[in-house]
Amino acid sequence: MTARARATPIIIEGRPSLGLPDAAVYLGLARTSRAGVWRKIQAGEVHGVQDARGTWFVPVAELDRYLAQAAGTSSVGVREAAVLLDVSASTVLDWAERGTLHGTKDGRGRWAFARKAVEAHAATLAEQRAALTATQAVRYCALGHVNTLNEAVTRGELQAFVDASGRRRFHVTELDRFLASRAKHDHRLPGTLSTQEVADALGLATRSSVPWLAEHGRLDRVRIGRYWRYSAKTVQALKRERDTIQAKG
Repeated sequence: MTARARATPIIIEGRPSLGLPDAAVYLGLARTSRAGVWRKIQAGEVHGVQDARGTWFVPVAELDRYLAQAAGTSSVGVREAAVLLDVSASTVLDWAERGTLHGTKDGRGRWAFARKAVEAHAATLAEQRAALTATQAVRYCALGHVNTLNEAVTRGELQAFVDASGRRRFHVTELDRFLASRAKHDHRLPGTLSTQEVADALGLATRSSVPWLAEHGRLDRVRIGRYWRYSAKTVQALKRERDTIQAKG
């Protein structure tokens, strides 16, 4: 049990309060640092109260407020920021120099960052990392080349964003919307791919493997005149299955 938990508050002016020695421990200081707590009271950093004898106490709620404020205004260096952001220290320095991560540099060239700002940036990064890179998006959509996505972005048919590392990323929900829209405008047959498109999407060396996959029930297809068209949905499913097997292998 911690020293903070052992301190027993006394009700002063209707509020649970701690004497200065216990308040010092509550703030993470040595019990003998009551003078430090008194200086905080004098400076107006915490609000103290007195009992009938004139002894000073600090309400627990006031101590919690001070700790929360201190946590919000505390700063971290490059290494701690790197840990919080799950990146390398060199990446943190690069972001700081480019203004991607706001910080301050002292006279010796050392960077410092507000902890609250770093934590907010970490939350943004987590959201961005949930999106797919261009290469992952191409695989997800079972497309043959990333240019298809880039051209769609240029035409305004697909929304993308650039992450903190300067890489273009796509949200899965946006890709699903794009695929549905693309299928509606495919006059040949909505939601289907040609033999060559399937081979490109699956990374097959030759087109001849595509009919074999269909004949063995791995792909759905339909004949349009002289040609076969393959269900983009089953191509995507097979691609994900193959990627999973390769990742485990």
